[in-house]
Amino acid sequence: MADQKRDRRGRFATTSKRTSHKECKPDYQVDQDHNYVVNEFVEVCSSGKERDRCGWKVGRRVVEFSVLVEGLKFCKMCRLGPIPLCEDSVVGELKKGLGGYLYVKCLNCDCNHVNCVPYGTLVQGAKERFTKPSSFAVNTKLGTAMIDSLGGPQKVNNMLAALNIPTISNSNLKKMERRAGKLIEKVASDSMKAAAQDAYRSEMEDIALCESAEAEKSVDVFDEDLGVSMLPGASPMQEEFIKPGCSKDIQWTGDVESPQTLQKEQVKNRKPRFTVHCNKLTTARKSLAKKFPCKTRTGISCAVDTAWQKRGFDSLTSHTFFMSKAKYGKRVLKAIVKHRICGTCNWWKRNRPGVPVRQHRCVRNHAGSARLMESASGEQGILDLKKEGVPVEYIEGDGDNTLISRLRVNQNINMKKRFDRNHVVKMLGNTCINFRLPRKSPLANL
Repeated sequence: MADQKRDRRGRFATTSKRTSHKECKPDYQVDQDHNYVVNEFVEVCSSGKERDRCGWKVGRRVVEFSVLVEGLKFCKMCRLGPIPLCEDSVVGELKKGLGGYLYVKCLNCDCNHVNCVPYGTLVQGAKERFTKPSSFAVNTKLGTAMIDSLGGPQKVNNMLAALNIPTISNSNLKKMERRAGKLIEKVASDSMKAAAQDAYRSEMEDIALCESAEAEKSVDVFDEDLGVSMLPGASPMQEEFIKPGCSKDIQWTGDVESPQTLQKEQVKNRKPRFTVHCNKLTTARKSLAKKFPCKTRTGISCAVDTAWQKRGFDSLTSHTFFMSKAKYGKRVLKAIVKHRICGTCNWWKRNRPGVPVRQHRCVRNHAGSARLMESASGEQGILDLKKEGVPVEYIEGDGDNTLISRLRVNQNINMKKRFDRNHVVKMLGNTCINFRLPRKSPLANL
């Protein structure tokens, strides 16, 4: 120890020179050698050993037989086929996630072309060779499974290793997850838009039918077959004539001919131009209800509530849901997620100050406190539903009126509110608990 030298910091330093990784690696020069048997070039190292092309024999693969058989129908060079799939014909593999390509050599002595055959389904618009891992449908399905049940890249690789399937790099797995996430968000937005349209149409039709039923009660004379009623102030003669079955009891006097006499004078063989079918009256009324909406309401009623990822008002994310009433299926009409922070932007500001942030999908869409997320998300959801043709008139939720005041000040919308049953029961219980006497009070033992 005494003879060992120290560096500038006072630590013991080794005198032997370290060799770099490149110096330790043997330098194998690859030459092109000619094979006189099959008339092709093979890569041979200077050590005399042929390069390993048997990587496709290790592990398991996810293979779609229909795609593999389709690619082996004929050679792309000589157009002869089918190409046999055997140990001698397979010369290599190109892995792309769970999909990939097999390099299969044509056994025709005059051709010997190496065909690139995929063993997985390619997405529409992808090229047949050297495509990205996301171009395979199985990789998109893997990204969907990561979001749904599997979890992060480490858990996915642990599962693949247990199944003896070649693992995938973490960066490629994150790309698959992002690609699947975009598709899931698109499908979810289309589904919510369709649910909002159905809920609006159903609620407006029900309200219109209720209005029609109330109007029928105020009308004395109504013909169900024709679907018409007398206007207020009509003469008694018209009311008697419109009543069903009363036209036969009317006595016609004077020089005016009765309707029965006029009907006999008409041609008996003449067919009427229009025929009224009684079984189609209900269908006609339903179609009229769609064309002529209700008059007392202009929008639907939906339940709105916001939740945070972390309990309290210092959470970085929140999610807000608009749901239809139980009568119309309890379907989600709108979902809004708020983020106060973006991990990529923060990393670049912390580690690369002054450098422009790389292009990415920034999720930060809220500036302010976590408590402000509830009213901001509610305002955004109501405006989005209004643009889609589904106006909201009643909101069912808790006792927080921040959203109502925000809509009145910013958008000039006078929203009506109803208390949700669950929140009412909860508030009533908390109020009753507050009335409880303290334990140390002398009145508690009475």
